[in-house]
Amino acid sequence: MSLNRDNLPISRWRSLLVVAAVAWLAMLCWWHRRVVIDDPWITFRYAQNLLGGDGLCFNPGERLEGYSNLTWVLLTVPALMAQIEPLGWARLMAFACSAAMIALLVIGWRRSNDDSMSRSAVAGFALASTVPLAVWTMGGLETALQSFLLLVYTLSLAAFLERGSTLPGTIATAAAALLAMTRPEGFAFGVLLGLGLLKRETRFAAFNAISALFVCLAFYTTWRYMYFGTIVANTVTAKVGGSLWQRVWTGLVYTGNFFEGPLLVVLVLAGFAVVRRMRALRSPSQWTGDVALVRVAHLVVLMQVAFCIAVGGDWMPGGRFLVPALAPLCLLMAVAVRRWPLFVRGVLVCFLLLGGLIDGRADRELRWYRWAGRESGGLVTAPLDDVGRWLAAHGNRDDLVAGPEAGVIPYVSGMRFLDMVGLVDAHVAQVEGTMHHKTDADYILSRKPDWIVLTFFEQDGKLVPPWPSDAAVFAHPEFSRVYTEAYRRPRFLADGAWNLRPGLIVVYTRSQAR
Repeated sequence: MSLNRDNLPISRWRSLLVVAAVAWLAMLCWWHRRVVIDDPWITFRYAQNLLGGDGLCFNPGERLEGYSNLTWVLLTVPALMAQIEPLGWARLMAFACSAAMIALLVIGWRRSNDDSMSRSAVAGFALASTVPLAVWTMGGLETALQSFLLLVYTLSLAAFLERGSTLPGTIATAAAALLAMTRPEGFAFGVLLGLGLLKRETRFAAFNAISALFVCLAFYTTWRYMYFGTIVANTVTAKVGGSLWQRVWTGLVYTGNFFEGPLLVVLVLAGFAVVRRMRALRSPSQWTGDVALVRVAHLVVLMQVAFCIAVGGDWMPGGRFLVPALAPLCLLMAVAVRRWPLFVRGVLVCFLLLGGLIDGRADRELRWYRWAGRESGGLVTAPLDDVGRWLAAHGNRDDLVAGPEAGVIPYVSGMRFLDMVGLVDAHVAQVEGTMHHKTDADYILSRKPDWIVLTFFEQDGKLVPPWPSDAAVFAHPEFSRVYTEAYRRPRFLADGAWNLRPGLIVVYTRSQAR
């Protein structure tokens, strides 16, 4: 299997299949249009400051790698230059990447025999049916771009191992370099280029590809160290914490929750494809056709899952860390069912399409985002946008704002921001603890922020902060002595069972400074 350019032009049937699959994905995307979090605006803030001449920084004058998606930051800059709303631009780019993946599966992955059209259609429609891909096509982050690059990498590396030609090796090298600049785990996929050395006839081409990749990554790593003073993004430091076994257990639970319902069927069938070709996988001389594809695809999936487990998963909805593994999994599943009767494959596709709808409707977390977004007037982040505008109207641009959500509020207000959970603060990121449980109230209050933004539930007339960072600051004696309430904005929150509950965002001002 490879990026095959034979038998062009593309047949009308293939075009119709692509349109149908992309239309289904578009429907799922529209259904999940309200599922968005605060984090994309961190990327937009970096792009905003880069465009404004302050460089790659979150707060002007403070060089800190508080993003983990350089390519996404750079791709956002043109939208801000053209004064295009950044979330809409990010969603447009993500949808283009997701549609390109479906087209690549249906059109690009084909051979001249063995009913390839229906086989590639299975992979394309299976990917279009996945709710996590739709969620993160609309999520505003780089996940769809990462997924597209990983699929291109998988197909081109499989072609390289199968034929040993220069072009697929070059494409795989470029995709691996871009992956490294798109996500922290992207560096690991450069290692797989070494598989080319297992075939003697491709050794020279593999050496060239690996050398080019090494030069790209060495240049990128050197630049990061010289610019930020570190080669590990601050976001990684802030999110990865706790003991190794705690992270592994959390990651396993995260992975298990992801592969439920229709995705469990995809995973099982993908496993069959690997098991059926296990004997051939041990012999590089037999790397032809599906064998090379299975070899690469199953290693790509394993590496993505291993990363997810090692870091303890993620808190965001839709299994963000595992979404990039979906396209390779769909490829493996299509290989597994290649000999099935056409009718059976059609039934499988219908099951996946309908199963995705049912699974998305039943997911309590996604349902909460849809509810909360609708009740908030469009997006869950609408209250944060209002707070940012209020701060911009009542404060000064040089004021320091502290809070646990470092996306919308600093982007909209334009003020300096102190992140109480450490994504864009080096000190808090180094504090002991697990993701979103790192905080240091003494340090935060010692910075004397002009404004502090906290979130609360209201219980029996009392304000109860649900998040550790907010609770630590709220309970600190210095806070009650110095800060007074200045503004309230209702917002909707989730309890432990993802029920919709009313809450508040409260803005406090430093009374001694005003």
